[in-house]
Amino acid sequence: MPESISVYVNRSGHGTIDVGQSTLSTDRAFELSVENHGDPVHLYVSPGSTLADTLTVQRPNTYVDADETVTVPISVHGHDGPLSGTLSLETRFGANSTAIDVTLTGGVGDDRRVDVDERLATPATDDRSTDHPLDRIGDAIGPETIALGGLATLALLVGLATAAVVEGPFAILGIVMVCSGIAVGVALLVRDTSPPDDPRS
Repeated sequence: MPESISVYVNRSGHGTIDVGQSTLSTDRAFELSVENHGDPVHLYVSPGSTLADTLTVQRPNTYVDADETVTVPISVHGHDGPLSGTLSLETRFGANSTAIDVTLTGGVGDDRRVDVDERLATPATDDRSTDHPLDRIGDAIGPETIALGGLATLALLVGLATAAVVEGPFAILGIVMVCSGIAVGVALLVRDTSPPDDPRS
């Protein structure tokens, strides 16, 4: 949990502000725990000029109802080296005010940068990405299947051309013979490429 600073409004009088601690040293986010001991009030919280770019008050204008306790988160951003400044608290448009001295002990400067190996900035490459898709298809199908497919296509084209030129039963017979030859070739290829039977089965 973030470090918390207790703030009491209206405890000592109308609009008064009392804090549980007047100084804070931290390098992390912290919060204000605001307790109202009187009438509803607005509490204005703002960092001083030296901490304006480093501290962010999540609820800079906080409304606190009677007898209510609210939390005001304050985040700390990156900065160079230790920083010191104030955190101002006001009620009744500045009629009542107080301040907390804040010292930010952490910081990331140029002297604390980490050198990164240039090789880590180069994305890894996969040798397989250079393979052409047609090469992978050829490996999966095999040269015998490709050759048979080419011959079958050529034979079918010859048969169709013959049928277009020669009409009658001879054309039909030629197409039947071509298709039969293709079927026989496919059967032989399947037989040659199928795995041998396990003699133990």
